[in-house]
Amino acid sequence: MEKEDIKKLLERYYNGETDLNEEQVLKDFFAGDDVPQDMVADSDLFRRLSEMSSCDVDMPDDMKTRLSARIDEWGRQTERKRIYSMYRYVSGVAATVLLVLGLGYSILEDRSVETVYDTFDSPQEAYLETQRALQLFSDAIDKGTAGLHKAGNTTRKVGEKIDNMISIGK
Repeated sequence: MEKEDIKKLLERYYNGETDLNEEQVLKDFFAGDDVPQDMVADSDLFRRLSEMSSCDVDMPDDMKTRLSARIDEWGRQTERKRIYSMYRYVSGVAATVLLVLGLGYSILEDRSVETVYDTFDSPQEAYLETQRALQLFSDAIDKGTAGLHKAGNTTRKVGEKIDNMISIGK
């Protein structure tokens, strides 16, 4: 292989983008004696990795059990976080609904059409005051909706992490 091709392959290797066949090409290249001077460090790395792969590593007998237990614990923690996020989302929606119902009830109970006209000198003033109140209400709803979107995004991210953990475990 050409030196430039090896350099490109090395760059892909260091970025974690090579497959097993390409890595074998690099191992074979660096196992040879005609390694360019500017690639000696890479050659040393591949030779040491080759030496390490031929060594037997003693692994404790219960390592698989311990790792499995730890992964299960991470899954339970993630599930608890997901449930807590869902609880926050649902409680936010419930609080918003209660606020809307409470405001609507208090407005309907305390005022009638005649009372509204009696408190203002003209229908235009009543209309402007109604617009201001509705704008305040709209701002409060927008703020609550932003919180719901944030909770939804958090729930989505946690779900993606759980899916990644599940796919790693398979």
